Amino acid sequence: MTIKRYKGDDTMTVVGHVIHAIEEYQPTLVVVDEGGLGAGVLDRLKEQRYKQVRGVNFGWKSSRPVMWGNKRAEIWGAMRDWLSTASMPSDKQLRDDLIGPRAKPNSAGAIFLESKKEMKARGLASPDAADAIAVTFAFPIGSDNAPRGSAFSTVHSYYAIPTVNHWNAHQRA
Repeated sequence: MTIKRYKGDDTMTVVGHVIHAIEEYQPTLVVVDEGGLGAGVLDRLKEQRYKQVRGVNFGWKSSRPVMWGNKRAEIWGAMRDWLSTASMPSDKQLRDDLIGPRAKPNSAGAIFLESKKEMKARGLASPDAADAIAVTFAFPIGSDNAPRGSAFSTVHSYYAIPTVNHWNAHQRA
């Protein structure tokens, strides 16, 4: 897995980074956090006819609302399951991102993650690199019984680019 970090880029520069990554890695799917800057990035990529691009919004309803309070919690849960067998780069900032957000069940037992505002109040940065990995779990690729395709994501100018099929990275390492 490769994680690339860019700060302060405008929308079109971010689009350029994404197009470069699409051409280099040829992913099956590119997932863009469509909140904030990502909405413009997603629109431009679609305008440029990149068909493998999809947006995800962390506030969307979970596909399993009894378990997960929203899409963000659901995809972080999927990432958590994957991390138990994944091979990750040695990256302190990524480690901090992955362990930063606290889980918060609601009165019905559905799990939410604490907001970035709540994390900031605890002195923590936004977990952008971990979010970039998490969004690669937003949509299924392939079937449950077959190897899944590759994915690329962008969140707030952070990019997670699995260099092998990230769902099966532990089997191929």
